[in-house]
Amino acid sequence: MSYTMVIHPAYWRAVFSGSFINDDFRNLITKIRKIRDDSPLVPPNGIIDMRELSTIDLDFGAVMAVANARQNGSNGKEMRIAIVADAPIQYGYARMFLTLLNHRQVNIRVFLDDEQGVFQWILN
Repeated sequence: MSYTMVIHPAYWRAVFSGSFINDDFRNLITKIRKIRDDSPLVPPNGIIDMRELSTIDLDFGAVMAVANARQNGSNGKEMRIAIVADAPIQYGYARMFLTLLNHRQVNIRVFLDDEQGVFQWILN
């Protein structure tokens, strides 16, 4: 696994490092769904920090499979996910996630660093 996830009292944070592959993506989405469904965090907002990634090796099929499953899932809980990405490749993938994982109950925003209002946006 190329990331660590920490659940803070008011939000969760996943920090990625090294390589990001299809299995990491599917695993992350599964954990986010579990947090959304089972966590005492209200709302179950979080941060995905991609700034320490050295490579991203995802294929479109894996992302689309998650996106299609996401469109069919709903549990009544709204959530915000901030993606922090400062390199062009990270930012490009973050924008792809934002587009493909679009869902009426999930608001995703991409930030260049976590000083740009990430916590204000997540916690309000």
